[in-house]
Amino acid sequence: MTKPGKLNRSLTTKKNAAPSQRPAMRVIHLDLTMTQSEDARAKHKMRAAFEDLRGKTAFNDWELSCILLIYYKMTQGAPIARPEFRNFIHNVFGISRQDIVERIFSALDEPNSPGLEPQAFVILLSIFTRGSLDDKIDFVFQVYDSMCLGYIGREAMTKLLVPTLLTRRQEHEAVENAIDMVDLLMRKIDKDRDGRIAYSEFIEQMKQNEKLLEVFSQVIPDRMDKYAFMATFTPRVATTQSKYMMKNTEIPALHNISLF
Repeated sequence: MTKPGKLNRSLTTKKNAAPSQRPAMRVIHLDLTMTQSEDARAKHKMRAAFEDLRGKTAFNDWELSCILLIYYKMTQGAPIARPEFRNFIHNVFGISRQDIVERIFSALDEPNSPGLEPQAFVILLSIFTRGSLDDKIDFVFQVYDSMCLGYIGREAMTKLLVPTLLTRRQEHEAVENAIDMVDLLMRKIDKDRDGRIAYSEFIEQMKQNEKLLEVFSQVIPDRMDKYAFMATFTPRVATTQSKYMMKNTEIPALHNISLF
């Protein structure tokens, strides 16, 4: 995130001031449920990730610090394994389908890694909570193209979308109707009629009709679940409010505060 000019000027002023004029750094105790020693240990463990991610996501320094603390409290700083990830995604964002959660995890997980590193965890939450349309389109495609083939086949579309399109009724007729809906979607998005959806076709159709992305909404959390999560650590919840405040204010004022 590009810092506002006012903040840059303020930082320059602080840097050039005489040592005697520099205000003392104030260390923030991020979580009052932790002892000071636990808080210090968490900050030490997460400091490298904080510096690596700073300015690269939709979160300001305060929000990034809080999310890294959530990560630390889940696993004491170790990579997040599948069981912990499933519990988090289900309890926080209401995504309960195991096949979807597995694909989300696989889209983020590095090969031969024991679990999700903090960078992947933060990037996922950045996409979930404040991702642009391009971010969401790209992420949904990655989740559906779990084998990294560069396209989405009809089999993957049917497997993932039919349960979403079904109502509580599981009658044969309802299943057939859901499959017909998948076929209609394939014909709409697959412009060259080769039986699979290339990334270029997917992104073109999603941008032309954003409502199409709602069909794939089981990959992206519900708005109210997203807002409920964000409200636990930031006042910048609504999208319009977030954009306005990022442009016009400095929240929080972190010039003389040491988060990590």
